[in-house]
Amino acid sequence: MGGGNIDDGENTSEAPGPEHRPPSGAFREIRQAARAAQALIVGQTALQLALAAVGGTGSAAFRRTAPVSLVLFLGAAAAFLVWFLACRANAELLAPGSQRYTEGLTLCGFLVPVLWWIPVRAALDIRDASGSTRGSALIIAWWAAFVAKTAGSAVVNGTGPANGGFSPYELVAGVLAAVTAVLVIRRITTDVDAATGAARPLPPTADRPAV
Repeated sequence: MGGGNIDDGENTSEAPGPEHRPPSGAFREIRQAARAAQALIVGQTALQLALAAVGGTGSAAFRRTAPVSLVLFLGAAAAFLVWFLACRANAELLAPGSQRYTEGLTLCGFLVPVLWWIPVRAALDIRDASGSTRGSALIIAWWAAFVAKTAGSAVVNGTGPANGGFSPYELVAGVLAAVTAVLVIRRITTDVDAATGAARPLPPTADRPAV
């Protein structure tokens, strides 16, 4: 899933006229961050499922792989945030003034629970700026799964450990959050990348000299 092609999907954006094209090189690269985020999310989720299957936090496997699990978790979070903010920056170039939240406030929306309503709206803003009209349900499902996993797991853990530290709720919520996150990354990357490709200045030709 993490290594899938993120180029699939149709694009509904229209290429802007030359007077509206951003400067060459202004857009951020999003494909590498998208691939890294997908791979790390899938890897971290697979490791959690494997650990739950062999005894959870009480197993020798957990003790041996704890550093790897931490690296995968932090790496997945960092790669996702780098990807998301890069998409937001490109969306602002595609449609100036379309992003309701600054880059800093968008980042805080992921980290501060009382601001958790920001990222889903920011993701919809990015989608809209790309010219796409699809994916609203997917974006909302992704964010609902993330909140359910994060907040729900805190509640479940507060009632005592289960399954060696991995409750059925945590496992199911974790898989749903991972799957929807990967799908959102693929969808938004496809739409934004297609829109930025159409918006980049055209190379000079004999009929269209460089300015």
